[in-house]
Amino acid sequence: MKKLLTPLTKTMLILTLILGASAALAQPDPAHCRFPNHILVCPSGDISIEGKVHDINNQEVDNWSVHLTFSGAAATSLFSAPGYPFPNEYQVTSLGRVFFYPFVGGCEMNGMVKYFDTISGTQLGQSHFINSVDINGDGSVSLGDVSVFSAAFFGPYNRCVDFNGDGQNNLTDVSIFAQHFGH
Repeated sequence: MKKLLTPLTKTMLILTLILGASAALAQPDPAHCRFPNHILVCPSGDISIEGKVHDINNQEVDNWSVHLTFSGAAATSLFSAPGYPFPNEYQVTSLGRVFFYPFVGGCEMNGMVKYFDTISGTQLGQSHFINSVDINGDGSVSLGDVSVFSAAFFGPYNRCVDFNGDGQNNLTDVSIFAQHFGH
């Protein structure tokens, strides 16, 4: 004789299938993840890079590890602050948001930062332009940067001193530089 499923057993089976299917979807989908195109970093690590990690349904993915790497020219031309290894960081998402605080100086127009799912190795996004208030990349925001900043600021447009990435060298960039001087 066949054993029939009770209504409670059927309900539990359906819920298990639904929850299992939604758990499978709750992994990052590169098409729905967002990372900034322009990032600003500081050798003191006090400037965050924020990304948004979402799944195929554009829902936030929590408790997921994301890994940041500097690649191309950025891996060779940027410098990490003294005492800190060059960033190859892992962070865990919370409410679909992930933050990185790299201790980096320099300006790089041809390299990039790439963000990867640490579990599958899938690239989730990238940032194409990286600059730092430590313009000369010596590990501190100091008088050496003031002279580079002044020459660049008062000359033709220079992306290396466009700290907010708005396409202009203006007083906002001066303010950002002043906030980080001495780091």
